[in-house]
Amino acid sequence: MVRAKFRCLSTKFTHKGEAYAELKPVIAKNADWTGGSEENAAFWSASPSGECMLCFRADAFPFEAGAYYYIDLEALDDDIPRAPDSHEVWTLHEVADRGETLGVWFDLPWLNRGAAQAMINGTLKIDIHNKAAHAPFRGHAGTRWVVRFTRADVGNTGCPYTS
Repeated sequence: MVRAKFRCLSTKFTHKGEAYAELKPVIAKNADWTGGSEENAAFWSASPSGECMLCFRADAFPFEAGAYYYIDLEALDDDIPRAPDSHEVWTLHEVADRGETLGVWFDLPWLNRGAAQAMINGTLKIDIHNKAAHAPFRGHAGTRWVVRFTRADVGNTGCPYTS
């Protein structure tokens, strides 16, 4: 399993009963802002850029602007401890080797969407600098993955860049 940490930067609700969330990777503390957490600094050094855009039915929307979330990525196989919900099964659409960085792009396949599902649409792009995390993705474009979002208790407050 590979884990990333993102922050929900914005939410939007529409008159059509849909809700959207925009998430970006956490940022590290730096010389201008020393109040960041060590955990966020570690996640930022491993995956400093990316984006996640999610669309849900508004009545089942689980995200909050300003909150932090872990994103767990696990190749779909028989060893996953519990059967994934269909909205958790995404496709690793593209793997781009950029030398020191590996870009991965996931999307929620059309077959997993539907009126009964809380999540309608999703895309996740991450640039991974941590070379130890490259192996699970290399050569696996087109495969199915379980993508799970879990609220993280550890975050930053008062960040001048995202608050």
